[in-house]
Amino acid sequence: MHVTKANVTRAKAKAARQGIDERISRAFMQNCSGIEIGITDIPKVFKAGRDAFFANSAITDAALTGVILAFVSTIRKN
Repeated sequence: MHVTKANVTRAKAKAARQGIDERISRAFMQNCSGIEIGITDIPKVFKAGRDAFFANSAITDAALTGVILAFVSTIRKN
């Protein structure tokens, strides 16, 4: 693979996305463990977290957790 500007840009975007996803995953696992949701709703949880992050890139972990909890409360099964 040749190193091009597009490849570097994609690599940086992927690394940033993985960092965001790690924060979302940590918040979800710590606060929503045991809450039953549909398997098809898991990507929706990550989308809600990413949307909150992109709206405010300086979002704190507590605020991100609040967004995730609010979303999960709308889709939970138990």
